[in-house]
Amino acid sequence: PMELHKAVIRYIGGLIAVGLRVVAVLDSAVEVGAEQTYVHRRRAGGGLPPSVEPIVLQACADLAAAANAVDPAPFTLLRARHAADELLLAWALAPPGGDQLFALVSNDSDFYVWGVRRVVHAHDVAVDFFAAPPGSCRVTMAVWDTEDLWRHWYRASGGGAALLPPLRRRAEVAAVLGTDLWRGLRQRLEGRMGSAPQGPGSGAAGAGGGGGGFRRYWCTPTKAAKEVLLRSGGGGGRAYGGGGGAPLTAAFFR
Repeated sequence: PMELHKAVIRYIGGLIAVGLRVVAVLDSAVEVGAEQTYVHRRRAGGGLPPSVEPIVLQACADLAAAANAVDPAPFTLLRARHAADELLLAWALAPPGGDQLFALVSNDSDFYVWGVRRVVHAHDVAVDFFAAPPGSCRVTMAVWDTEDLWRHWYRASGGGAALLPPLRRRAEVAAVLGTDLWRGLRQRLEGRMGSAPQGPGSGAAGAGGGGGGFRRYWCTPTKAAKEVLLRSGGGGGRAYGGGGGAPLTAAFFR
C-alpha cells in the first residue's frame, strides 16, 4: 500500500512540478443495469482490485493538501456519478476544460473516436526527479494527435487525400473494430463463434442450409475498418471524400 501511495504522488506530483494543471476523474458506483457486466469484468480479471481505490484516494487527498496552497490550485479531483468516461469527456471538450486542455491521459482507446484532440497513454508518461537542484523534475510523454492519426489511416487505406473522417464515421470504425468499452463483449462473442458448429462446406466459409450450419467469412480488423472508411454513400454513387456515406446497417455486417 505504501509503495502505491508513493507511486501515485510521484506520478501526479511530477506533472504538477513541470507546470501542468492536473484534473483527475475517478469512477464511482456501478451504473444501474450494468451490474452484470461489472461482475463479468471482475471475474475475467478486468479493472483494478477494490483495495486499490482507497489508497489512490488517500494519495490524491494528501497531494491536494500539499499542492493546492497556491492559487490557482494545480490539482482537482472529480468523482463521476458512475463511470468516469462521460464526465471526463464532458470536461475535456467543454469550456473551460476544453479551452485549456493539453492532453487527456487515459489507456481507454474510446477517446480516439470521441473528438478528443490529443491522447496520452498513462504508461507512456515517464516522471524523473533529480537530486540537484532539489525538487527538480522532468516529464517525458508520447502524445497522440487523434486527427493526424485518422488522416494518416484514411490515406494509408487507399483514400487518396489525407481527409479527416467525420466523427460519425470514426464512431462507425470503432463499432466495427470494437473499442475498450466493448472488449469483454467482443471476446465472449468471438469465443462462442469459435466453438459454434460449421455448416457443410470447405475453407474459411461454411455454406448455410441443411444441418443447421451457417455461412462464415473471416475478415481481419484492418480490412473491416478499411471497408467502413472507403465505402460509398450507398445508392448516391458518391465516394466518401465527396460527402457520401450512409449509416451502418445490418446488411453491412452480414
